[in-house]
Amino acid sequence: MKTQPSGDFAVEPQENITFSVTRKDSPCKVSFDCQGWQSCTPVTSPDVHSKTKTCTATALSGSQSTCSITVDFRNDSAGTYDPGDQYAVTIAGSKGGSYSDTFTPPPTLSAQTYVFSVE
Repeated sequence: MKTQPSGDFAVEPQENITFSVTRKDSPCKVSFDCQGWQSCTPVTSPDVHSKTKTCTATALSGSQSTCSITVDFRNDSAGTYDPGDQYAVTIAGSKGGSYSDTFTPPPTLSAQTYVFSVE
């Protein structure tokens, strides 16, 4: 996986891309919306602070896929949150390369879409 000047990513055919999200506070309230991949694993939770998902790029050169990651800073039904809370995102390719990103409040709901193109 390589980061492009545009901020998007280039991946090799059938490369596995792992999305790991860790929240400073718990629980880790994150969702993944991954489109255009050959396949994706179910979300796993190694602990109350983290969630992980792995997707495999297609074999077709030039194909594009995305993964939108949405985080929720709300700690209760009243919508309260810790302004010092943070989510750390790590995106890692099975053939090398990684990228880190962070989300901090506000807003209490935040999202980012990451775009991948097969070389």
